[in-house]
Order: sequence, then structure tokens, then C-alpha cells
Amino acid sequence: IAKKASAVPWVKANSQINFFWIGDGSLRVEFEAKINSLQLGNNIVCLGWQKHVASFYAMADIYLHTARYEGLPFSLLEAMACKLPCVVNRELFDDLSFPKEVLYKDYEGLIYLVSAKENRSRAGQYAYEYAEKNFSLEVISKSYVSLYKSVHPWLKNNALQCVIQW
Repeated sequence: IAKKASAVPWVKANSQINFFWIGDGSLRVEFEAKINSLQLGNNIVCLGWQKHVASFYAMADIYLHTARYEGLPFSLLEAMACKLPCVVNRELFDDLSFPKEVLYKDYEGLIYLVSAKENRSRAGQYAYEYAEKNFSLEVISKSYVSLYKSVHPWLKNNALQCVIQW
């Protein structure tokens, strides 16, 4: 998103918008240097790894997921479960099989969600419903039990008992 030339002036013009980057990685020093060179230090704060992210989800209006590729993006699912509208980059948007009303793509999606509270509320509700329907503990547990039963004959009759005893 930050590669988009019009994103920097837009962020500066919307000074009420703050990005809190939670996480870390090998490019952190470069990322912080870029933030400083673009004079975005008042809008983007790098917080590093955080053990308890629930409070950040609670204060957020939008969840911005910047990873290009993910197997199963747990932090994205957590944000959806917190009724946050979610923006991902183009690569991840095209890669994930989530319905298009659940995720918003790149800079355009961010602008759409920032533009009106109703957009965020509706998108957050869709995200929550999708996460609950497809990734709740009950749904995932049943999926794993079914998988285990399909790969091992002994588990066909005992899988539920094994899961419960575990």
C-alpha cells in the first residue's frame, strides 16, 4: 500500500489516521527509515511484538494486513472475529479464497473504509459472520475430527473420544 505514490500525501492529509504496526521482522530497520524519510512518524508507530493484542483490536477501526502471502492468516481471523473491517494487499486478496465482501483490497479498499463509518460497520459485521461461520472452534474441531477419521481406521470409531480426552 505504501508503494502507491498517492498514499503518502493522503495519509499526511488525513492526520487523524494513525497506523500501529504490531510485529517485527528482518526489514524493520528499513521500514522505520522509510517512515522517517517520508515524514510519517506522526502517523505510523512501530510497536514491535506484543503479547496481548486484544486491546489493539478493541481500539482499532480497521485492520490492515500487509503480508503478501499467508497460509492461514491467524491475525486476520482474529481481527475478523473482533468485527474489524480488513484490508489486505493485492497479492493476498487474490490468493485467499475469502468472499470479496469480507476483505478489501489495497489502497482503494482502505480509502473506501476510511470514507464512511457505515462502510466500516458493514464490513466488520460481514467479516465477523464469515469468521464465525467458517473458523469458530466448533467448526475447526469438527473439521479436524473428520480429517483424522478419514486417515486412520482406528480413529473412525474413537476420534471423538481421543479429542475429548486430549
